[in-house]
Amino acid sequence: MYTSEEKCNQRTQKRKIYNVCPRKGKKIFIHMHEIIQIDGHIYQCLECKQNFCENLALIMCERTHTGEKPYKCDMCEKTFVQSSDLTSHQRIHNYEKPYKCSKCEKSFWHHLALSGHQRTHAGKKFYTCDICGKNFGQSSDLLVHQRSHTGEKPYLCSECDKCFSRSTNLIRHRRTHTGEKPFKCLECEKAFSGKSDLISHQRTHTGERPYKCNKCEKSYRHRSAFIVHKRVHTGEKPYKCGACEKCFGQKSDLIVHQRVHTGEKPYKCLECMRSFTRSANLIRHQATHTHTFKCLEYEKSFNCSSDLIVHQRIHMEEKPHQWSACESGFLLGMDFVAQQKMRTQTEELHYKYTVCDKSFHQSSALLQHQTVHIGEKPFVCNVSEKGLELSPPHASEASQMS
Repeated sequence: MYTSEEKCNQRTQKRKIYNVCPRKGKKIFIHMHEIIQIDGHIYQCLECKQNFCENLALIMCERTHTGEKPYKCDMCEKTFVQSSDLTSHQRIHNYEKPYKCSKCEKSFWHHLALSGHQRTHAGKKFYTCDICGKNFGQSSDLLVHQRSHTGEKPYLCSECDKCFSRSTNLIRHRRTHTGEKPFKCLECEKAFSGKSDLISHQRTHTGERPYKCNKCEKSYRHRSAFIVHKRVHTGEKPYKCGACEKCFGQKSDLIVHQRVHTGEKPYKCLECMRSFTRSANLIRHQATHTHTFKCLEYEKSFNCSSDLIVHQRIHMEEKPHQWSACESGFLLGMDFVAQQKMRTQTEELHYKYTVCDKSFHQSSALLQHQTVHIGEKPFVCNVSEKGLELSPPHASEASQMS
């Protein structure tokens, strides 16, 4: 029999322990007193027959069976089993990082993240990937990382059967079905489905470009654009085609290239059911259904208004493009472009691309330059369907000029 003083001492001796559910194998962590049965009461889970010394531990076990998550975030409606998990999660929305490292002043949302980080200073055990040798402070981070090698995607969307390697990616994906956009910009009230999208958007207001290249001093708002840019200097092409071993600097370029081998043409015209490998090719094709431009003299038709204008000048013998420096006239636009090279000495560059800050005289030149960054080749050869960066007629003229 214990005295009152002994009972009090036993209750104040706390430690962090866990029970393992025999059915699901989950660890149920909880702060509780030393396991000493003072009153002889035992709490048993009716689902898995596990015994507990405290009612709170029993409640936690039962929620693993029922899936109950009674604690809901007001910002994004994510739910949690424990109130402490909700408190930690809400710090993400508030940008609060209360756990600071005393060595390097880095801050973290959760104390477990801080503990994992402190291993780097203490020289404690790292969790190392056997495939690429990358180190992690926590075993859970290593587990998620290894899915990038194995291709495992255990999180399934019930709406479209799409799979993800991280639960957070699944949560964000679900918002494409629900239309939910919980992250709102305080400057312009524009809403976003993901927190990272909001952070990137906010830089358009602040002008912040946190990603700076130490090779050429260019800076970027988005980390993804910065990573792609660095490959210009390193020549790195990490995305390799398994069929022909051709390498690419961007994953999107590899995906488009692989359609050459698979024959996949995912972009279909609803008018004539013709399919294309690229969205840009479909957009250009759709213009053939929506617009036709006819010559009034010969009743000849053209898909593009610019082609009709060039054709009509043949009848009119018109040379509309004049250069003020020499008053020479030109029939075709490409002849005029050759003379426009003189603008580099007389005019400012009006069209600027924000990704790399390069400037151009003409909007068409800017659009042409953008294809370098996105890997787009919107003009298709009618014989081979191979993509070209310039339309075939202009491509030949450009080669003659160079």
